[in-house]
Amino acid sequence: MLNILRKDYGEYVKGFFKISLDIELEEGFSINQMTTEELATFVHEYIHFLQNITTTYGAAYFNDNSSFIQLFVSEAYKCKKKIPFPFLEEKCGIENAYEEMELRSFYLGDSEHKKIHHINEVRVENDEIMESIITNENLELVNIYYDDKKTPYTFGATCIEESMAYLIESEKFSGICRTNELPYNSCELVCKSLCPKLVERKDIIVALAEISLMHFNCGVMFVELLKMIKRENINFKSTNEVAVSLKKYIPHLFEDYKQVFCETAERIDFLYPQNTPFENINDWLKRVLNKGYTYRNQYCNLIARMMDLIKERCKEYFVFLTNEFGFPALCDRNNNIFSIGCDMGLALVPIAIFNEFKSSETQCYLYEYCKAGELPNVNENCIFAPWLQSEKNTLCPFAMFWYHYSLSGKIMEKN
Repeated sequence: MLNILRKDYGEYVKGFFKISLDIELEEGFSINQMTTEELATFVHEYIHFLQNITTTYGAAYFNDNSSFIQLFVSEAYKCKKKIPFPFLEEKCGIENAYEEMELRSFYLGDSEHKKIHHINEVRVENDEIMESIITNENLELVNIYYDDKKTPYTFGATCIEESMAYLIESEKFSGICRTNELPYNSCELVCKSLCPKLVERKDIIVALAEISLMHFNCGVMFVELLKMIKRENINFKSTNEVAVSLKKYIPHLFEDYKQVFCETAERIDFLYPQNTPFENINDWLKRVLNKGYTYRNQYCNLIARMMDLIKERCKEYFVFLTNEFGFPALCDRNNNIFSIGCDMGLALVPIAIFNEFKSSETQCYLYEYCKAGELPNVNENCIFAPWLQSEKNTLCPFAMFWYHYSLSGKIMEKN
């Protein structure tokens, strides 16, 4: 299923560069026109976009999405007429496909929203189920035991991404304050258990979260950083000091980032093929990821730096980041898609393709957006069988992708 990072009034579709806001937007809208509540929500979701394009974990997640869709398309191409649903990685015959999908879920951890009373214990534990699937690795995860329950909440990438965005939003943009809520307060709660002196240092927590996203197993990385800080009794004055002090300990993480980044161009070329209507998205995404890579190698606290600034300066810095990186596909409550410089509506096509192979939803992901945009030839096929549009003279966005990869004439066998 899609991994969606949610907030009360917005969401970010991770790995697919889409922000949705439960507000009405108009062409030429400005951040300065947003209410305090709207801006706080937008900041939260935009931070997820920055996490996606400037960290090892975020870029790797995009690469994985592209790889899985490429696998889906490759297997679909082999089918004579009917493409079976759902697509099962363990039965596709491609080496390690199932293991890779399971490993990605493992690193994500839990995402369910929970209001809890207290933490009993935070433990780093081996996962026997995952180690039975991937037998040559020592796979650890961070488990939060809470409210005297036996079943823990797994502290992974989702917790870190949500905690980081929440703390910036609430501390610097007057967002809603939360207490003992998972995943939003998870980094604070883990600190309270393992390194209590950092509980009031929200800035340092955000900086550690950002560095942790440079590791594939973010939850374990965050805990290891806390243990080192406690063991060596380190006291940081700012996020910049965290970045300068810790960067010397993690050169291997930047080597991982370099390797992941070098794979992104090929992944982009598959999802958004050149010499097609998708090429503007291709160019945009390559520019954004390249800029993210450059900035990340200069600043470990690229995002966390906002915590060092007073609120007014913080907003200025946030506007600077939006000017540098632009907007992903930005959708409002009326399913209008806003973009600058290119048709970002086409950026949503891979989401629709992914959903056709993996989601039990019957309606095409793009249908409401195509209808809101008044695209020509929107009909019933667009709702339940968008692949049939590839046989029309005028191709819808979904059909463009389906046709480009020679899947015309093939149908999804859905009940």
